[in-house]
Amino acid sequence: MCCSARVRSQSRRQCRHSVDQTEFLDVMEIEKCIQLFKWFKLENFFLLLFILLIVPLVILNFAEMSSEEKLVSVDFEVFGRVQGVFFRKYTEQQAKRLGLRGWCMNTLQDTVKGVIEGNPSKIGEMKQWLQKTGSPQSRIDKAVFTNEKDISKFSYDSFKIKR
Repeated sequence: MCCSARVRSQSRRQCRHSVDQTEFLDVMEIEKCIQLFKWFKLENFFLLLFILLIVPLVILNFAEMSSEEKLVSVDFEVFGRVQGVFFRKYTEQQAKRLGLRGWCMNTLQDTVKGVIEGNPSKIGEMKQWLQKTGSPQSRIDKAVFTNEKDISKFSYDSFKIKR
């Protein structure tokens, strides 16, 4: 039975007594109904807010935490025209852009080698960049990745060029 129906039925029952008392009961019942409605409305608002905003954030946070907690380390060596073309500088910029740590350096064999550490998906992006993109003036013949392993913590504070 809804509030207005309850008020009407009580009004009819109270009609035998006095009009003033009936009006007073109607106002009291209506006020109770309004307070109850406000309480449910407010409770539902917070419940809906919790479900729509908080729960997805918590789920996303756990998903991000699990992927962020996993760290990978990979050694790399890039062959081709990679020295004298700012390859190391561009490699450093790309690694920092992706939030990776490690180092790179020129070798006596005219290659660039190094280590990258970080989130597996970002490592994948960096591998692709080292194989296909490089610096604007470079020519990449091949990139070799070795010693890929899971690590529990970073070994380096940032990505640096070794000289």
